[in-house]
Amino acid sequence: MFTQKLFVTAFLMSLFFLASCKSDKPDYTEKIKGKWEITQALRNGNDTPTLQGGFFEFENSGKVNVNLDGNPQTATYDLKDDKIIISGSSTDGEYLIKALDAASMKLSVNIKGYEFEFDLKKAQ
Repeated sequence: MFTQKLFVTAFLMSLFFLASCKSDKPDYTEKIKGKWEITQALRNGNDTPTLQGGFFEFENSGKVNVNLDGNPQTATYDLKDDKIIISGSSTDGEYLIKALDAASMKLSVNIKGYEFEFDLKKAQ
């Protein structure tokens, strides 16, 4: 009888432990949706004002409107953990979400051998 109680107690403790170990990875799915305007852009660590006026607009359908090279394009995106994977545009890449809240986002990406960092604000 004691062995059975010990087994049940150990089993229940294991279940509680596993339940408390849920993933700490944030879900960015809803937070990234909408239009984001570039407020600052760095290329290889240097300010690049040519990207001022650039934007990303993430739609519910998995489409993104992007204007980084002065040519507005529609591409697709997929969200994997803390990466936004954009494909079908001249600015394809895995954009790492470095920071994100309701009003601002910081992304980094390597495009054609150049390291970019973007500070963005949510458009009103």
